[in-house]
Amino acid sequence: MGTKTAPAPPPRPLPLCAKIVVAFLFFGLIFSIVGSIVIPMVFTTIISNIVEEIMVITPNSELYEGWKDPSSNMPVYQGYYFFDVQNKEGILQGEKPQVLEVGPYTYMMNVTRQNITFRDNDTVSYLQYMTYSFVPEMSVGSEEDMITTLNIPFMSAANGAKYKTFWEQISVAALGHIHNYQAFNEISVKDLLWGYKDPMLLHMQGLAGKDLVTTDTFGILHGQNGTNPNWFTVHTGVDNSSLLSTISEWNGTKTLSWWGDKQANMVNGTDGSMFHTGIQKEDLLQLFSPLNFRSMPYEYQYDTSYEGIPLYHFYVPRFAYANPSEYPPNAGFCLEDAEKCVPTGLFNISICSQGAPMLLSHPHFLYGDESLIDAIDGIEPNETIHQNSIDIEPVMGVPFIVNQRIQINMYIEEIGGIGQTYGLKPTYFPILWIDTNGVLPDSMVDKYKEGMKLSQSIGNGARYGCIALGITCLLIAIVVIIYYRDRKHKIRDKQNQTIKAIENEYIALPMMDKEGSEINQNGSTKIDPVPV
Repeated sequence: MGTKTAPAPPPRPLPLCAKIVVAFLFFGLIFSIVGSIVIPMVFTTIISNIVEEIMVITPNSELYEGWKDPSSNMPVYQGYYFFDVQNKEGILQGEKPQVLEVGPYTYMMNVTRQNITFRDNDTVSYLQYMTYSFVPEMSVGSEEDMITTLNIPFMSAANGAKYKTFWEQISVAALGHIHNYQAFNEISVKDLLWGYKDPMLLHMQGLAGKDLVTTDTFGILHGQNGTNPNWFTVHTGVDNSSLLSTISEWNGTKTLSWWGDKQANMVNGTDGSMFHTGIQKEDLLQLFSPLNFRSMPYEYQYDTSYEGIPLYHFYVPRFAYANPSEYPPNAGFCLEDAEKCVPTGLFNISICSQGAPMLLSHPHFLYGDESLIDAIDGIEPNETIHQNSIDIEPVMGVPFIVNQRIQINMYIEEIGGIGQTYGLKPTYFPILWIDTNGVLPDSMVDKYKEGMKLSQSIGNGARYGCIALGITCLLIAIVVIIYYRDRKHKIRDKQNQTIKAIENEYIALPMMDKEGSEINQNGSTKIDPVPV
């Protein structure tokens, strides 16, 4: 038979102090993790959900009244800067153009949304009216100030005759002589912007008919002050917060018809008054403006802040106006052979302006080809004052600082048969640039800061409260461990001292044999001497 193995003794239960230590360590770690990781994540999700509930376009939403009247949320101004020609006679003799920037001439924009109609597909339609009022105290002069610039109606007619017969070209030149028109003219700020009756247009309308010459009035913003509203349909953000304020239709169409491919003709993004919530740095924001005749991309550039509020700085990058050879997705914006596409830095809108050779760019040809800058004296691009940008609060998608900047240019050259153009060199000539700017008012900023402060206080209170509780538990566990370790050492030391004392006492006692006689150290019995 084999030997039986004795059963293992049962495990000793943890003493109470060890259970206490384990409990405090466990809860200390849990509270610390919850405060450091879980609460920030959960709180961020809660805030995002609250923001998504607030940021919707409905009659009962908190932002509805401000959305109906955007100017009440952010006063918006447009500053106009004109390139005053300094050597118009010299240019006609082949000299390099010299221009002097004059401005700003500032107008307050008042934007209202009317005829608002909510639809069943999470969209709302409205007419957007824009009115302008001159602000003398924010301007360098009056609307009656005179500017020397290109005679845009005459040069447009001359360009239109470029590929016509010689006799048609002579007719344009003759009309110019009749009305004493030259390549350049002096015109007031008011007339150039808002329009004037042009004798040559009236004459041409009488000859060609109103079907070909649709108006006898010219102005860069003619018909834009309180008339010709744009019809927008945008997403409300109720069913999908990522589509908040995104344009679904513009003037009854979902796409444009001017450009060469589907991508170029897409109506993307918002009108710039608001964006979707939860903006990320990787997002490429889109803004559609009828003035641009396309959607413009805005790319993240850097972090910034306003009144202590963190913002993201988005801007229109170089590729927006890049030649297709540099940025192939822009091929749809070039309706000519690739070799004839305009240089990087320009956007040809002649198809949108009845054939007139008009082009858009950044102010002072910022980010443009060096040839554009070198062609004209007085062009000095500066990213700080010429960049098209928006500073956005990323959680709510609200623009805090807006600087939408754009320049209007015209292509000029000598045209055979039209003597007024003789001597002109092929040039992309700047007319003016516009700075549409706004800053969120202090009342709105303070309101936002109060909400941000409250949410941060609640979040930080919960977060740091849990962390503090966790640290407290860990400290208690550490104190208990140290206490019991020291107590154990003291007990062990006392036990060691007791054992040593017993050992010393045992060594001091004499050794006895069986008879009770003391034994010597050599092992012999010690015999006491007999007394005599």
